[in-house]
Amino acid sequence: MKTELLLNHLKRFIVLTIQIGLVGLLIAGGVWILRELDDATTAKPTSEQIQAASIQNISVDDYVHERCDLWSACQSWSDVRKDCATAGDFSNCVSIKLGHRDTNILAGNGGAEFICRENGDVRNLPKQSVSSALQCLMYVLKELRDSGRRQGR
Repeated sequence: MKTELLLNHLKRFIVLTIQIGLVGLLIAGGVWILRELDDATTAKPTSEQIQAASIQNISVDDYVHERCDLWSACQSWSDVRKDCATAGDFSNCVSIKLGHRDTNILAGNGGAEFICRENGDVRNLPKQSVSSALQCLMYVLKELRDSGRRQGR
């Protein structure tokens, strides 16, 4: 009887310890994400971004948004390319699965075969870092918020 009672207490202690550990991990992860989001939203443009934007005669924000659109389109293309590998009409399958927006983004940059790597990275651009991924997330959220305002929501 005492052994069963001790085992039950030990089990409860172990479960409680695991729960406390998981809560601690969630809190630490949340703090990290908030710091990254703060960095992504307040980050000043890099000298590379400023130079590239001036060469293209566009604002730095537009330059960052174009990079985000390219990263997103190339990631989609990487997945769609695999799905359409056995299709009778590969180009048509890719066009349908990618959708109008991503197809136009890739076509405007020379086509997916020229701008995207097979793994979804964008050629001639550095691999997307966590902060640039968060910048892109903030861009998408801002676009959704702004489109809701335009529609009167």
